[in-house]
Amino acid sequence: MFPVKKRIKNHYHWVVAAVLFLHLGIYVGFYNVGGLFLLPITLELGISRSAYSVVVTFVGGIVSCLTLMVSGPLFQRFGFRKMLCIGMPCVIAGYSLMAFVNGLTGLVISSVLQGIAVGLCTSVTANRVINTWFCRHRGTVWGVLASVTGLGGSLWSAILPSLMEQLGWRNVYLGMAGILVAIMALNLLFACNEPADMGLLPYGEGEHSETHKAAASKVLNYQGCSFKELVRKPVFYLLLVALTGLFICIYLPYSVIVAHGSDRGLSAEEASGLQSIMLLVLAGGKILFGWLMDRIGVRKVLMLCCALGASGLYMLATMAGHTQAVVAVVLYGLSLPVLTIVVPALTIDLFGYHSSAVAIGIFASLTPVGSMIAGPISNSVFDAVGNYAPAFYAGAGVLLGIMALLLCVYAMANRERKKWLNTHSE
Repeated sequence: MFPVKKRIKNHYHWVVAAVLFLHLGIYVGFYNVGGLFLLPITLELGISRSAYSVVVTFVGGIVSCLTLMVSGPLFQRFGFRKMLCIGMPCVIAGYSLMAFVNGLTGLVISSVLQGIAVGLCTSVTANRVINTWFCRHRGTVWGVLASVTGLGGSLWSAILPSLMEQLGWRNVYLGMAGILVAIMALNLLFACNEPADMGLLPYGEGEHSETHKAAASKVLNYQGCSFKELVRKPVFYLLLVALTGLFICIYLPYSVIVAHGSDRGLSAEEASGLQSIMLLVLAGGKILFGWLMDRIGVRKVLMLCCALGASGLYMLATMAGHTQAVVAVVLYGLSLPVLTIVVPALTIDLFGYHSSAVAIGIFASLTPVGSMIAGPISNSVFDAVGNYAPAFYAGAGVLLGIMALLLCVYAMANRERKKWLNTHSE
């Protein structure tokens, strides 16, 4: 038994990755299917969809945005385990509270609790754990872990609607809280802050293949300016504007896919299936676009995601049957990786490594901003005109403008890169 234990310890990196795989697949999978609860909650509580979105999406988005912005320093100071001990009890309490809410006050408190957890123990923090534990295979491991959030969401999209019909949405929330208690215990039993806690080095540290050396030499280790210098440049603020608009447009259908399908005459099973398809495509898209970024570059992948998003939004607005709905959701789902895996690579690609540690956190915090603004917009449009199509049409048009703005950002950043390379070349 001792050799087995020693072998497990020597390869404990993969134990950490496996625990994170379950953590993201279940917890973030739950988070990704929040739209399933829109109709039953608003109908039972007698509140409008726009009021629900303002409370759940806007309040939760503000809190998660703030916690994401401070998650980097917190992770460096306290480590993953202590952040987990704050974040997971918050989301467990938030889900438990949802089983007993009878009005907007309870929804606000639950949204605050869930927003705290988003910044402390979801994908951004998991990415930092992988960066700490892995040198070799870091990109592959993160690509797989990022994809499992969509796979988990797809699985829960298929399971939860029938459970809600049998048990009611309140009991489903209690069940979700119970599952997360088990996930928290699993993390505390097996997850470690860093390899040194186990007497290990990061996986593959010190190993550099000739391919890696050649790639590093090719880009001349572009560092760029510091973050303090970056915030004095107009390109930084143009990117903030572009990404905020991009995230708002991409998120417009995200939480209302099921409701939109039902409004367009799809059966309950077909409508809930759209969310499952969307998240399944998202999972595959993360792996696909991560692979493509290594081959055709971040800029082309970014433009491709924007084009797919505009096409998907337009088709969602015009969909008239199940087949068209599936095509629209596939196109839309393929645009969603821009929210997660593209932003860190985009930040480094544009500005270099020197400012990326802080800049990535700033740009990642725009993701919940987009979500908290997009949800109320979509549902306010529905309350005003009786369908979501006008919001989706507008989103498709704005995305085309954002593509042009992003090309301008790249042109400005490339000029800065050339100046830096000319200064540092020998």
